[in-house]
Amino acid sequence: MRKLFNIIFTVAIISALIIPCLAVNGLVSTAEVSGSISSDTTWTQTGSPYTLNTSVTVANGVTLTIEAGVTVNLNGNTLQVNGILHAVGSNTYKVLFNNGNIVFSSSSVGWDDQSGTGDIIQSATLNQVLVSSINAVKVSGTTINAPDDASAGALSIGGFSIITDNMIISTSGKGYGVIVKNGLASIQGNIISGFAVGVWASSPASLQQNSILNCGVGLGIGKIIGTSFDNYEFGEVSVTVTENTFAKNYIAIGGPIFSGKVPISNVVATGEVTGTRNFIDNNTYGLALGALGSFRYNTISNSETAVTIYDTSGSLSPHFDSNNIIAYQQSVNQLGPKDVWMEENYWGTTDLQAINASIHDKIDNPVLGRIYFGGASSSRYAEAPAQPPTPVPDLPTPEWSPTDLPSESPSPTPTGNANNYFQVESNSSITELFFNSTSSELSFTVSGPAGTTGYVQYKIAKSLLSSVQNVKVYLDGSQLNVNISSDQDSWLLYFTYHHSSHKVLIDLSQQGSVAPESTWVIWIAVPVIAAVLLIAGVALKRRKTNQPPIS
Repeated sequence: MRKLFNIIFTVAIISALIIPCLAVNGLVSTAEVSGSISSDTTWTQTGSPYTLNTSVTVANGVTLTIEAGVTVNLNGNTLQVNGILHAVGSNTYKVLFNNGNIVFSSSSVGWDDQSGTGDIIQSATLNQVLVSSINAVKVSGTTINAPDDASAGALSIGGFSIITDNMIISTSGKGYGVIVKNGLASIQGNIISGFAVGVWASSPASLQQNSILNCGVGLGIGKIIGTSFDNYEFGEVSVTVTENTFAKNYIAIGGPIFSGKVPISNVVATGEVTGTRNFIDNNTYGLALGALGSFRYNTISNSETAVTIYDTSGSLSPHFDSNNIIAYQQSVNQLGPKDVWMEENYWGTTDLQAINASIHDKIDNPVLGRIYFGGASSSRYAEAPAQPPTPVPDLPTPEWSPTDLPSESPSPTPTGNANNYFQVESNSSITELFFNSTSSELSFTVSGPAGTTGYVQYKIAKSLLSSVQNVKVYLDGSQLNVNISSDQDSWLLYFTYHHSSHKVLIDLSQQGSVAPESTWVIWIAVPVIAAVLLIAGVALKRRKTNQPPIS
């Protein structure tokens, strides 16, 4: 028996010495993955780690199961899911994703909470990984260490997504933690910290029992429905905010667009926020909203300005009562023309003159609306939280300034910058740029000096469109002849016209096989295209007038 034990012990010692040497010499290698996964596949802990040599696609109707304890090195590539991704770890053995993108396309199978089926990432760790989904996805019990520039959102979600009990962290003070881009998302029990914007809701969402900390804007709200690069209009977005903690943010709940300390003046906001029993403490600005829905039983404390209102739409009648508003330099800053009733709140004092002196409204500027604060309570409302209802961990506060706040709404792109998909060159001035996601038509107006020839060269990635032979371009309703060429990665469409003012329409509806996420990627790229064409137009004007460039 002792001899048998010695043999086993000796084999164990030899294995412990030899196996690391084999790994060092490359004899124990990682599982390398590329191309398409075309049948149901399971990545196991014994086969781990798995390394993507190129971007990998989980084909339509196929399930990729990733077991607990598996490491996936995305290696800067994209794991695109057209079927199902089932990545579920455990408390002991997490699923680990490193450095890349996970994209759930429109053909992926959205998460169904009733049946417990569909796309899910649970009990995982994501290091330097961006996740984007058009359909519903469940992300739960996961730590997300976002890239320094999460401009596409650490999580960019759609459908009836469920984002629960995660820690979503950045140390850069840039980018977005969670972007709700369509559908109706449930965001509950998360800790979100260190972003320029913690959560951006451009679609209805419910936020409950989250801690949103150390951000430029804790919760930003707004949905673009117009296309002008300089003057946005926002569609109505209803967001419910219940029992959350907002702490150490520049602006706790803000909405739609900020540049520096105050909202951009030409923003029109018609969203509605309903807030109940939130603890909003130690933020420079508490609430800064285009329109209030209903705020009741909240605590707003230790802020320079507790509430800023800049409703220019006049479409909603806000209700704001039974809140505890304490320890402020300015209680309310009214920037809009609409009267607002903020009655029966506790203001930290019963001195009506002191309360009135802390409010900026029509009394100070006749073009503004009045703030009516009658019935001020003499004591705190017990229903409003006196302390954070959710954890406030001691996390790093990124170094940033108000100028780091986004000056426009997010442009989430699943695999990096939109220029990876589009590049546009033109010598014309471009205006009225619009993409119709229903008809897949891109339209804009071109103009330039009479007697000159204008051109547009439109470059689009082959990963987005497999063919452009059926793309049609119309000028003022008449089809143009388009010169089509290509390089290794992209299609090039080139057409010319005589300058005056023309309406251009590019019809992408018959372009053949389309990457499933292409529709929303094109929509995202529109502001980028507008910026590029605007620069081109400025350059043309400078050449025409022979003026030196502006330094």
